[in-house]
Formats: sequence, C-alpha cells, structure tokens
Amino acid sequence: MGLFDKKVCVICGRQFGLLGGGSIADGHLCNDCKRKFSPYATKISKMTTEEVKRHLEYREKNELALASFKPDQVLCTGKKFYYDSSKESFLLSERSDWRSGNPDIINRKNVVNAEYHISEEASEIYKDEETKESYDPKKYEYEYTFTMKLTIDSPYFSSISFTVKDGDQAENKNDENYNRHEYTCRMIQHIVCPDLYPEPELKEPTVTVSIEPETWDCSCGQKGNIGRFCSACGKERIVTWDCPFCGQKGNTGKFCSSCGKEKTETFKWFCPDCGAENTGKFCSSCGREMPDNVKNKEVRRITPAPDRAKNQAQ
Repeated sequence: MGLFDKKVCVICGRQFGLLGGGSIADGHLCNDCKRKFSPYATKISKMTTEEVKRHLEYREKNELALASFKPDQVLCTGKKFYYDSSKESFLLSERSDWRSGNPDIINRKNVVNAEYHISEEASEIYKDEETKESYDPKKYEYEYTFTMKLTIDSPYFSSISFTVKDGDQAENKNDENYNRHEYTCRMIQHIVCPDLYPEPELKEPTVTVSIEPETWDCSCGQKGNIGRFCSACGKERIVTWDCPFCGQKGNTGKFCSSCGKEKTETFKWFCPDCGAENTGKFCSSCGREMPDNVKNKEVRRITPAPDRAKNQAQ
C-alpha cells in the first residue's frame, strides 16, 4: 500500500485518506466508527476487528438501554452522577440532555472499588503583587480538587476517573463548600459500593470568625498603623508590657524596671489550616486544636506553606 493510498474501515467499509481515522491491530477505523466507542475505552489500537465489533455491539445495546434508564438520584454539578435505583445502575454526563452522546450505563455490581482523592494547591497572597512583599505570617489562598476513581470490572475499560464538583469552590477545610464536596464523594462511594462504604452524614459547617489585623497609634498622631513602623513618620512601634510579679506597667525592655524580673513570653502558634495566630489551645479563627508538635514544644511556630499541599485518600 502506497503512502497516499486510501485506507478502508474494517467496520463500515468506508475509504478515507492518510489523515483520517485510526489503526487497530489488524486494520483501520474511520472517524465515524471511532466516535462510537466508549469514552472510557482504552488500548483501542491493540484491538482486533472482532474485538471492535463486540465493543460496538455493546455500545448499540447501551444506547437502546438509555431509553428505559430513569435516574431517581442526581449528584454533582458540571459532570453529573445519575443513579437509577430500580436498575442499580448509574451513568455520568455533563450534557443537559444526558441521554445524548450515549453515556455508558454501569451496574454497581461491576464496581470493584470507589476511591476519592483531595488535592490542595496553595497560592501565597502578597501585600503588593508587584514587589511580592509577603505578610508576616504568610497568607495563602487554597484551591481544592476532588477526584473520584471507580475501578470497574468490564471487558472494555478498567477504571473511570472524574472531578467531583458540587457548588462553589472551597476556600478552606472547614467551610460548608469543602464539607459538601466531601459528602458528595462519600455518597457516591456508598451508592456504587454499599458493602464497602456506609452512608455518610453531612457535617455541619464550622463558622469561621474573621480576625482583623492589630493596629496601633503613633505619638506623631498617625492612627491605625499596621506593622512595626509608623506609616507617617517611620518611627518604630514601642511595645510595652506589664509585670505580672510586681504590677509595674509600661515596661519596654527585657526586664521589669521596678523589680527586675525577666519578661515572660506568651506562647504563640500559627494554625496550619487557616494561618491565624493563637495563644490558646484552639485556633480562634477556624477552631482547630493546637497540633501535638506544638503542645510538646517541638516547634514554636507553625505557618502554612506552599509545599503543604496534600493528597487525601479516604
């Protein structure tokens, strides 16, 4: 066969040129026949003509079965999860007319396992984007991606992975959006693998209290300064402290000017989830308990960092 000779589709017999269609183990497929394949099908190029025919027969039966598929539970936004409890089967589609495109109907008895992973990406927030001046402690905004992977016992594909979206993007691990996304992942687990995963309970969202930055007034008259130096005259902030031993007020040095006792430092830690500065056992912003390595005095300060991103497998 010459370089520019026409190829013939082994399924429909149609001829096509060099740039059209694709190859299989013992022949060629035209684009029209390739489009009939399941979007989850793998190793198409290694299929034989007989294997392709069986796969396309399966796709024709699947299209006929869609007419009687009646979902009574729908989860997710974007790509939606449709479940028909009468048939114990589900499909995934992001189309408003979910029957179009011939989405695969999968019986849950063919689902071997259902796992989800949560990836976290941290981006630093700067005081000035141009100069990349950081806050102290550093501040970050987070983005979470919830990915579901279903392991399938099928002759045509072994797994299906898709991103789970359910409403607005989560800003931290304690907000309502994060809880709702995770709940949806666990509900899909329960629906497709009820023997492995119990029905989840929807967590109540944690109320996040906003903490305003500490401000101070300078002797020059400038009010509401933030940081170490006055924004008007540049004078350094003088922090005073009261002696807990003798009651002397307004000390500025390391030792009390009255009794000579050394200043006792307040133990401070920064929440690894939201970055808030704390002195008590629980975070004053998101409610997280002080981590064990802080309790045990292994570290004095914990600050969120870009490389803090984790993958969670439940």
